This record gives sequence, structure tokens and C-alpha cells, in this order.
Amino acid sequence: MGEAPPGRCGFEMLAADVHSHEILDSDSLREAVESNRVAVCRRETVDGSERCRWHTDELGESGGEVLEVDHDRPLVLDGAELSGFEFRDEQSLGEARLRFADLSTADLSGVDLSGVDLSGADLLGADLSKANLDFADLSGADLPEANLSEANLSSANLSDVGLLGADLSEANLEFLDLSNKDLSNANLSRAFLPNTDLSEADLTGADLSEADLFDADLPEADLTGADLSEADLARADLSEVDLARADLSEVDLARADLSEADLSSADLSEADLARADLSEVDLARADLSEADLARADLSGALLRKVDLSGADLSYGDLSAVQAADAELRDATLERADLSKADIFDADLTGAALYGAILADIRLNANTKFGDHYTGENDTIERATWTLRQIEQLSRESALPERVTEAVVERKTRRRRHHWKEGNYLSWLRNAGFGLLTKYGESPGRVVGLSIGTILVSAGLFQHTGIRDTTSGGEVISFALQNTTAANLVGKSLYLSTVTFTILGYGDLQPVGRGQLVATVESFFGALLMALLVFVLGRRATR
Repeated sequence: MGEAPPGRCGFEMLAADVHSHEILDSDSLREAVESNRVAVCRRETVDGSERCRWHTDELGESGGEVLEVDHDRPLVLDGAELSGFEFRDEQSLGEARLRFADLSTADLSGVDLSGVDLSGADLLGADLSKANLDFADLSGADLPEANLSEANLSSANLSDVGLLGADLSEANLEFLDLSNKDLSNANLSRAFLPNTDLSEADLTGADLSEADLFDADLPEADLTGADLSEADLARADLSEVDLARADLSEVDLARADLSEADLSSADLSEADLARADLSEVDLARADLSEADLARADLSGALLRKVDLSGADLSYGDLSAVQAADAELRDATLERADLSKADIFDADLTGAALYGAILADIRLNANTKFGDHYTGENDTIERATWTLRQIEQLSRESALPERVTEAVVERKTRRRRHHWKEGNYLSWLRNAGFGLLTKYGESPGRVVGLSIGTILVSAGLFQHTGIRDTTSGGEVISFALQNTTAANLVGKSLYLSTVTFTILGYGDLQPVGRGQLVATVESFFGALLMALLVFVLGRRATR
């Protein structure tokens, strides 16, 4: 190590071939001194000081003073006292060395610091807004509460940098390694962070609104309380990240990896999650209304009480999801895989289910279906297919009432379609079948119609007359008033019953117009008994 001649500064600096990360403590510095790896400043001293103007602590604010830079030889200001120094806008420092310099509260806004060595520098509260720090070495620098808004930090070395509370809004942080960094409460709104490594970083309370995090690496980062509204997280790796209660509304998470992340109670409304990996993610009570989840992988995810109303889940993998009490009203689930899903108490009213895989689904009586494909442009084929699937699932889950509802709805849709298409004969056949048997689902309706037919026919027989062959062929009726009311009612009911059941013992016979009544009743009796056998047999085979 050389000594400074009289009248020269003599401030000891690390030699050019010593990297600042090598000087970890006083012992490291002593070794550097002993091995002649420390240089001295040979600048002229200022009046009243033993140091040059750059190494005295009496410099103060410069009022925009320009540092004279010889671009043939780097400016060396290691350890310089530049606290509060105001650099002139757009000034270039070439490849200057400012290692361990005191730049606290200095104004470096707009300054070209590309390639500058600022390792170990104190930049507490410094203004670096719009500064160009491309390829700058900031390792070990202290930057808490520094203003780095709109600064270019692309490819800068930020190892061991303190950024607590720093303002990085609109800054260019592309390709940086920010893993394990403490960025809590940092302002990163509209920051440019594609391909940046933020794994295990502390981002609690950070403002990442509208930030570009395309393909960023964020596994195990702490984003508790972070604002990610309208951020671009497409293709980002967010595996195992804690995003509980996070605001991710309208965020672009297309193709992002969110596997095993905690998104419970998070707001993901209208978010783009197309093709995202959400396997085994905790989404309990999350808001995913109107979100785009087309082709997303949600296999094994916890969706209890999640709001997916209006969400697009087409072609998605929802196999084995726990979706109890989930809100899926008006969601699109066409061709999605829902095999082995638990949808106890879930609401799928109006959901589009055409082509979905619904094997081994678990549902209960409180699982809501209905209003599927009711729009003017929806096809009868999609509605019919969906209702058949609901019918089958309900049958497998021993829910006979749900089976009946699905069958009736399917047949009713088909009947309306016949009318709309002008197939009136098919419409009439379906309408009659529905009226008589509720499309084969109501034996009670058949029995009721049968009893009604017997009673109506009995009333008509009382007025048309009944011949009693057991009493000499006497005709009795209300008009003739030749018998008691009780006797007439009893005989009319007996005649109507044996006529309906086509037994016809012959002891009582209809007369006059009563013969027409008996003919019609016999026809309906044969028809309704056949229908009753059909309905009972249908229910017995389920």
C-alpha cells in the first residue's frame, strides 16, 4: 500500500481488484491492508481538512455540481461522503466506483449509473427515480426508503440489498434475482418484473398493482396483504404461495403455477386463470365469479363455499375437488372433468354441463340443479343430455325425487320443442303422456284419474238409468225416483267399477245413453290400468 504525499487526501480504499463482497468484517479489511490490497486517495485536500472534497463529511449539498469523469479512466470515489449531494440530471458516471460511499438522501434522479459499482453504499432515502442502473453493482448496498421509481435496474446486482419500504413503482426489474429479499410494504405498482426471481421474498403489504410479473418466479413468497389488483401474473410460478385474502380481481394469471397455494378467501373475480395450475389449492370461500378458468387444472382443490358463479371452467380438470356448498350458478362446465367431485349442497343452477365427465360425483338432496340451457340459442340436444346426466346421477345417489324432477323437465322441454318445430302430433302425444302419468313418474296421478273416471261415470249412470237383472230387469234412476238415493248411488258405483275394470258381471246393465258412457269408461279403464302397471314397473326397476 502506498502512502499519500503531503497535501494529499490519503483516504484508504479497496484496490480495484478487490470485490466489496470479500470485505465482510474488520478482519477481512485488515487482511486486505496487510496484503497490500488497499489503495489511497491522492486527491488534493481542501482548506481546513485533511481530506479531499470527496472524502470530507463537510461537502453538503452541491446544487447540481457535475462530477468530472474521465471516460478513459474510471472515477474512483470509494467511501466518498456524498450525503445529500445533488447530481445533475442525465449525468453519466461511466463505470465509476462508489463502493461504501455515503449517498444517503443524495439526488441521483435521472443519472446514468449503468455499470457503476455501488456495492456497500449507503443509499438510505436517496432519490434514484428514473436513474439508469443497468448492470450496476448494488450488492450489500442499503436502499431502505429509497426512491427508485421508473429506474432501470435490469440485470443489476442486488444481492444482500436492503429494500425495505423502497419505492420501485414503474421500475424495470427484469431478470433480477430478488429471492429472499425483504420487500415488505414496497411500492412496486406498475413495475416491470418479467422473469424476475422473487422466490421466498417477503412481499407482505407490498403494492404490486398493475405490475408486470409475466413468467416471474414467486414460489414460497410471502404475499400476505399485498395488492396484486390488475397485475400481470401470466405464467408466473406461485406454487405454495400464501395468498389468503389477497385481492387478485381482474389479474392475469393465465398458465400460472399456483399448485398447493393458499388462496382461501382471496378475491379472484374476473381474473384470467386460463390453463393455470391450481391443483390441490385451497380456494375455500374465495371469490372466482366471472373468472376465466378454461382448461385450468383444479384437481384435488378445496372449493368449499367458493363463488364460481358465471365462471368459465370449460375443459378444466375438476376431478376429486371438494366443492361442498360451492356457488356454481351459471358457470360454464362444458367438457370439464368433474369425476369423483364432492358437490354436496352446491348450487349448479343454470350451469352449462354439456359434455362434462360426471362419473362418481357425490351429491345430495340439497345440491341444486335447474334452468340449464334455457336461452333462445341453446339447443334441445344440450338440455336433453344435461338432464339425462342429472337423472342418472340422482338415481345413483338414491334421490328419487331428483330423478322425477329431471325426467319431467326433460320431457317438458321436448314437448315445447315439438310445438316450436311444428311437430304437433308429437306434441299431442307428449302432452297426453304428461297429463296422464306426469311422464311415467306419478302413479298417484294415474290412480287419481282412475278414481275420477269411476266417480264421473257413476254419476252419469245415475241419470241415464241402470237395469237391475236381479230384480226382474227393473230400471232405476234419479228421474224415475223408484229407489232410495243410497241404493242408487251404491249400485251406480258398483256398475262403474266393474265397467272400468272390464269385469262385467252382468247383474247390473247400463241403459240408453249409459251404454255409451260404459263404452268410453271401459276404454279409459283399460288404458289407465295399463299405464298404472307401466309406471309402477318403471319405478320398481330403478
